[in-house]
Amino acid sequence: MSQTPVIQNIFRLQDFFVSSLSFNIKAGFTEDAAEGLKITIDRSIAFSTSDKKLFSVEFDIKIDDKNENFNLSLSCSSVFQTEDDITEEFKQSDFITANAPAIAFPFARSFINTLTVNAGMPSVIIPAYNFSL
Repeated sequence: MSQTPVIQNIFRLQDFFVSSLSFNIKAGFTEDAAEGLKITIDRSIAFSTSDKKLFSVEFDIKIDDKNENFNLSLSCSSVFQTEDDITEEFKQSDFITANAPAIAFPFARSFINTLTVNAGMPSVIIPAYNFSL
């Protein structure tokens, strides 16, 4: 007789916002330079202390070119709401460590791409990222 798997908590993206942005570009930044960017992505998960159904995925993204003609630093958060109170088991699950960042990351990628395109510079497209590794 097989055991019934534990049903994971259901969650949805409630909000995305940028909390900090630093953006510098010099005339020497070209389309070729946009292909050789150094991209650093740090992420963390924060759990609300006042609402046991909320958590956020926070990204700190830094992008620099090797000639120091372009740099961008972005801090952003995606707030998720769960259907049930967040348990310790849920905090350790793939939903928190991989799925939520995978859902949130395209918003940060899109923000950076839109910002660079609207700034009249070569567009910066951050590659997809696998959060399950």
